[in-house]
Amino acid sequence: AVGAIRAFKEHGYRVPDDVAFVGFDNTFLCESTDPSLTTINVPKQAMGRLAVERLVTIISGNSCAPIKTELLTSLIKRHSL
Repeated sequence: AVGAIRAFKEHGYRVPDDVAFVGFDNTFLCESTDPSLTTINVPKQAMGRLAVERLVTIISGNSCAPIKTELLTSLIKRHSL
C-alpha cells in the first residue's frame, strides 16, 4: 500500500481525495508515508507465540488434530482514508 500511494501520487492523484488506501500489518512505514497509511494492526507476537505453542504440542505427540485459532485485529486510522 505504501508503494501504491507513492505511485499514485507520482501520477498526479491526490491521496485520499482521489483514491484512498488501507494497508494490512501496521509496519513502521505506515506512519512515515505521506499521507500516513490507515492500516489493520495484526498482533504478530501473539500469532507467533500461538504458532510455537501449537508446534510444541504437535511435536510432543499430544495432539495433531486440526484447530482453528482466531486473533483480533484493529483498525489504525490515519490520513490515507
